Amino acid sequence: MRHNYLIIVYIFISFFSCNNDDDNYTGDIIILEVQDDSGQSTDSALANGETLIVLTAKISPNADNSIQNIEFNKSDGKFLGIAGATATRPINENGTASIIVKVPNKVERLFFNCKVSFNGKEYFSEAALETNRAYPDILIIEPSTINVSIPATIILNTFLSRSDGDVSEETAANFTAYQIINGVNVEVGRFTNLNNAYTNHEGLITVNFHTDTNDIDTSKPVVIKVTAFNDLQEIIEKQINLTIN
Repeated sequence: MRHNYLIIVYIFISFFSCNNDDDNYTGDIIILEVQDDSGQSTDSALANGETLIVLTAKISPNADNSIQNIEFNKSDGKFLGIAGATATRPINENGTASIIVKVPNKVERLFFNCKVSFNGKEYFSEAALETNRAYPDILIIEPSTINVSIPATIILNTFLSRSDGDVSEETAANFTAYQIINGVNVEVGRFTNLNNAYTNHEGLITVNFHTDTNDIDTSKPVVIKVTAFNDLQEIIEKQINLTIN
């Protein structure tokens, strides 16, 4: 899997890189900068599906005066108000053009470039942005039932959410099930699908809990506890009780 990922990255970088011929140039004709929403240069952003960054390209005074537009390209994210991976923006009187990009809720490196053409040649500039994981501050557990027989399988849908934007894809949560026996937490039952206990694009994790392990006291509730880290790397948790019939 990692081998395939490296191939994809190589192909993508090759797409953004210039060909070794006389028609493509890097240099100071055009300069691309990634800025945050306050206009400051940045090389990282929160991957919460809501963070906005600004791509600002500036044309050198040495460039041809006939250049009126700059083309912008991106590897992921969304141009605000524009569909697709490519967008064009007009150059203002200061020789700059800007476009806003919404950062996706994926932890990945984003690649951008901008390009202009004149005198039969293309000039471009490149930039990259690292995205940081957006962790949850709220956990919601939705079991398929809270009244459980033995044996039985309960589907546990757990949603990881946050107050600003979305939780990043592939964010982990930990699941435990226990009963309190003589004041001690004793793990009971078993989970399946824990290898996939990572959020999807909507912040959902689905696992199954099974009561077929012959270690459950039918006179006591089973506590299902879910834990995860928040942005401060503090552990947050949510729990529900299952009644055993």
